[in-house]
Amino acid sequence: MYFLYQKFPESADNEGGSTLSSVKEEEILSLFALQENKQIENIAIGVFDGIHLGHQKILRNLLSLGSKENSLVITFEPHPLAIIAPERVPPKLVSLQQKKTLFEIYGLKHILFIRFDQRLRELTAEAFIIELKKAFPRLKRVVVGEDFRFGWNAEGNVRLLREKGHLLGFETIVVTPLLFQGQSISSTKIRKAIERRDFSLASQLLGRSYRIEGIVGTGQGVGKTIGFPTANLEHIVQLLPPPGVYGCQVVYNKEIFIGVANYGRRPTVQEEGRLNLELHLIDFEGNLYGQTLSLFNFHFLREEKRFLSVEELKQQIAKDIEKTKSFFL
Repeated sequence: MYFLYQKFPESADNEGGSTLSSVKEEEILSLFALQENKQIENIAIGVFDGIHLGHQKILRNLLSLGSKENSLVITFEPHPLAIIAPERVPPKLVSLQQKKTLFEIYGLKHILFIRFDQRLRELTAEAFIIELKKAFPRLKRVVVGEDFRFGWNAEGNVRLLREKGHLLGFETIVVTPLLFQGQSISSTKIRKAIERRDFSLASQLLGRSYRIEGIVGTGQGVGKTIGFPTANLEHIVQLLPPPGVYGCQVVYNKEIFIGVANYGRRPTVQEEGRLNLELHLIDFEGNLYGQTLSLFNFHFLREEKRFLSVEELKQQIAKDIEKTKSFFL
């Protein structure tokens, strides 16, 4: 099954200027309100919180079973831990919009977001299987990872899914973890890589560059006054790396630019401010307010520090820009 390890036909690393697919609130559906669908025969189920290479292996298996027309991926929103144990909810690796876009890039036509709420949490594992079969009466195959758990208190596992599925007329296909350097790929490993600024490892495990997206909000305009205008990014849901200065590539308006991003408190120009992500887009002129920017291909430049003067800060920013250019130009 060599195809499991090939890249998808359209690399998500080259989504470049593609527009993110929107996900409206009404698109997140209750399992108990699904209309009967007699078209779908093959389903992959999972949280898919990173859509990393291991998740992609599951999607590959799904797409190998039949046409896109009768294949469906089911995922959950919010992350189940948001209901089960809110204090343990992991930081997001992809936004909901990114997740939908990646599913589409990886070849899925039918995507179902199931609302994970208290009612779904309390559903028994057997009842979950019955609801699934009720919604998709022509279901022939369900594809899951070997650690897939479901139902009240996570009582359901692949063994139960196999047993009950056999009685209800569908096959359960269990996909083994994809290994990297002898260890299974997981979203946890990717988060740890980002937290120690190992973007190369994170990208290897994801099968694409790690991306952070935000909407440009209003700032104090300090960058502009010193000759380096910055865009202050807000509404970021993805895991951010540790504070510091980073060179990166940036997607804006379907074009790719390069920039210097500072994630920190700007100690030279303000006293103990809140953590903020701001970006200087190199060789760009224009108003970015209200626009969505996607940052990827990060390179750590230096720690944030307090400079003795604004002039010293300007000199360092100029050096940061030149170093960033050396990565990409």
